[in-house]
Amino acid sequence: VSSLHLPARPLVVFPGDYQFSSAARICADALPEILRRSDAHFVFACRIKQEQSRQIETGIREMIAEAGLDSRVSFFNEISDMEALVAAASLVVLPADSLYAKMDIPLVLLEALREEVPVVVSDHGPLAELVAEPVGLAAPKGNANAFANAVVELLQNPDKRREMGKRGREMVLNRYSPGSISARYEQLYDELLS
Repeated sequence: VSSLHLPARPLVVFPGDYQFSSAARICADALPEILRRSDAHFVFACRIKQEQSRQIETGIREMIAEAGLDSRVSFFNEISDMEALVAAASLVVLPADSLYAKMDIPLVLLEALREEVPVVVSDHGPLAELVAEPVGLAAPKGNANAFANAVVELLQNPDKRREMGKRGREMVLNRYSPGSISARYEQLYDELLS
């Protein structure tokens, strides 16, 4: 992560997509409020998959520059060690309204929780299920103000973040580890074959 030259501030990482949901735009719309109410640095860690993605990123960069926030926001299209970036974050956010081209529960969210980093997501489908346990917060999908409030709430409460992070790690190890998943598959096959 040191090669990314990020400031020594709490990091909020958006490892999402520019194109297939409104999540990047929700993040951009929430940024003025998040940065006004915290000392965080925001990271867009999004691969450019198509030209439309590049155009959306350009629009978000311009919006952030016009607001005078560009010194507190970084953009990376390729991250050689995403797990290290996620582990260095204070929060990982994904306020998606679609999980097109992603897993039901995106792996990067499970990696964040495994590293004791809480998440802020939308209340869309399986994302809301992920935070049904106190491992992060969910905001109504498409609501930038509610999303900003959830992010700021956790940034301003390090004890709550730590507790959510610990619970997130326990949940991932107990529910989403390869051994746990294979045991559940084995149980399912035994039930189907009996």
